[in-house]
Amino acid sequence: MKKLADRLLSFLLSRRSMFVFNKMLLMAALRGLGIGNWRSHRGERLFLRAISRQLPRKAVVLDIGANRGNYAALVRAAFPEAHIHAFEPHPGTFSKLEDVASSLDFEAIAVACGEEPGTLTLYDYPGGQGSSHASVYQGVIEEHHIAQSRGCSEAIEVPVTTVDLFLKKRGIERVDLMKVDVEGLELSVLKGAKDAFAADRIRMVQFEFSELDVYARTFFHDFKELLRNFEFYRILDNGTLLPLVDHPVPLLELYYYQNLVAIRRE
Repeated sequence: MKKLADRLLSFLLSRRSMFVFNKMLLMAALRGLGIGNWRSHRGERLFLRAISRQLPRKAVVLDIGANRGNYAALVRAAFPEAHIHAFEPHPGTFSKLEDVASSLDFEAIAVACGEEPGTLTLYDYPGGQGSSHASVYQGVIEEHHIAQSRGCSEAIEVPVTTVDLFLKKRGIERVDLMKVDVEGLELSVLKGAKDAFAADRIRMVQFEFSELDVYARTFFHDFKELLRNFEFYRILDNGTLLPLVDHPVPLLELYYYQNLVAIRRE
């Protein structure tokens, strides 16, 4: 019966005239699976509220790729006593982050995080004001965001540290939540925390996997290989977590915005 139903469904939908309907059906299904929900921060806000009952009151939070502090503000609302360290390397954006950090009492740090310390080139829209799209991959600005950039970008040299170096210098023994939103550089940031992961010093990692990972040549499988001691979830729009267990590869390697959480196995 199932085989017959599959054949009938394929017969009905496999027509050019059904293209618009099929596209709408696909996009709705993806949204329901926690994919493509980039327009709303509702799920993120509800997720933070939920884990505030599980993590310590004075949780240690690293906000890597903090931009202007929107995520840090959500963390402060959910964790009034959290120790928040927010990293933002773009000078134009950092000046705005500093104002938010001062008003909400968290630390703003003008440095990028990566796999190795040093410097890297950040590409953004011309003008120096700073945007949430700034990336180490020039194609992110000039190709993916071509409507805004008109094929042009501005290069900025920024300093880079690693999570391991930062934790060592500050004497931080544990990280309750590490959020990474760095426009395609997520895997490199996590590789820069390899010692902390090996010592089980990081409990949760929230990060993005999206079409920008095409420019980074990164697979979802790379994150799973790196974080072998973690369970993976997608944040749904209602704040609940969808476990990514026993999902077939085509449902994992989707280069479309996904807000993911990796939680260390206890």
